[in-house]
Amino acid sequence: MVPFDWYYFDISTPDGRDLVITYHVRPFTTAFDISIVDVFLYHNGRQAWHHFFPLPLRRLHATPGEVTWDEDNAITFADDGIHFRAKHQEFAIRGYFQQPVVPDEMVELNLLTDSDQEKYFKWQLRLPRAPAHVEVQIDSKQLAVSGQGYHDRNFGNVFLGKEIASWRWGKFYFPDYMMILGEVVERHRGRNTIVVEVKKRTRLHPRAQLQWDAATVTLQLPSGAMSLEKVSSNCLDDIRFFAPHRPSAIPLGLKFRELLGFYLQRLNIQPFIRRTANARYRRLKETYVIQGQSVRAFVEEMNFDG
Repeated sequence: MVPFDWYYFDISTPDGRDLVITYHVRPFTTAFDISIVDVFLYHNGRQAWHHFFPLPLRRLHATPGEVTWDEDNAITFADDGIHFRAKHQEFAIRGYFQQPVVPDEMVELNLLTDSDQEKYFKWQLRLPRAPAHVEVQIDSKQLAVSGQGYHDRNFGNVFLGKEIASWRWGKFYFPDYMMILGEVVERHRGRNTIVVEVKKRTRLHPRAQLQWDAATVTLQLPSGAMSLEKVSSNCLDDIRFFAPHRPSAIPLGLKFRELLGFYLQRLNIQPFIRRTANARYRRLKETYVIQGQSVRAFVEEMNFDG
């Protein structure tokens, strides 16, 4: 089995910006022995900029308190919160997510249904909401982003594209609380759902029923049912790429296809991108309505059939 592991951070600001930072410690998206740092900024309903770079996997050193490659690229888990930094040429980022005074118990789920103990795809909700501040340097420009932060970790020991057909995940911002909803569709077993309510405390609803379609989201919770109607959807990113779905007897072939897809993306040659890709990732900002109240949502969709 080839392990995968990524640490996801995002910040939502009062003026409508969204900063997303992902440390793909062991990426499921590559056949190369690298880690990847991926940073997106969205503003006014579109991507403002994107920067990513590889780090040598051989430099990776991971402990419960720190994930580090070198002095410029690391994540540190301290008592006061999470500190992270990354640097590549003229790009640098440094961030801090503050730990709550009374921290919630971490939510951890295995997203493979009826899985044996040898296979797993785990999702850890580590900081559902936290005061966050990130400073970014791009060439000679400086950018400071402060707002509500969110952090989770995903890791496992399977080829995701072999086990998973698709997933959908979202944060739904109600006027006085947040809900985290997700569904994972497996190729051979079934469907798994995530329903987490974040108020003063974080509460997992393992028996909640979730129905999420193109126009509505319907929930059946212990406290009752709710239905959200979608009124707008704005696609921030729509990325097609190649990801290894299973072991290969010819790893050079996987690497060649991956590199070909990468350069086709850089050149934006759409017909060839569709032919070489086997996965599609979309990130969206949506608005729903429930009983006259507006609910903002930050959503991602992953499809392993391109």
